[in-house]
Amino acid sequence: MVIFYSSLIYFDENVLAPGLVLLIGLLVVILIFASLYEYNQVDAIPRFWKNMSVGMLNFIVISIVYVITMTMILHYVQPEVFEEYIRNRLTMMEQNKKGYIDTFGEERFKEIYRDVKNTSRTDLVFDGPIKVSLLGLFSTIFISLIYLFIKKRNN
Repeated sequence: MVIFYSSLIYFDENVLAPGLVLLIGLLVVILIFASLYEYNQVDAIPRFWKNMSVGMLNFIVISIVYVITMTMILHYVQPEVFEEYIRNRLTMMEQNKKGYIDTFGEERFKEIYRDVKNTSRTDLVFDGPIKVSLLGLFSTIFISLIYLFIKKRNN
């Protein structure tokens, strides 16, 4: 993840692009699957709680690395990316104001606009780990159940 974000900075790409969250999510799922597979090759008796422990450890470590990396980027390496991100979000909301108001109502639009305007760097830093943790939890449960089902079926 550190190498990935370092290469984005090197090539002068936006580290807060919405598509990157999906890429990080895919990385989380792949790492959880690989670690569960590797762990179950070593452990003779697979258990759901063991798989959950390994998966949780994975996405907790990934979340910590993400927080440290994004903190360094948004506070020290590229602080201007944060201002650009807020400016782009506000511009997008202003351009689609009618659609937002039709969907959510004018009062909710003003509330969302105010929230976006008041977003801090810390909010963005901790937004990713929350998404990673939710994705990691559900994918760990899903992958663990599938792996146990296949393992028991083969035995």
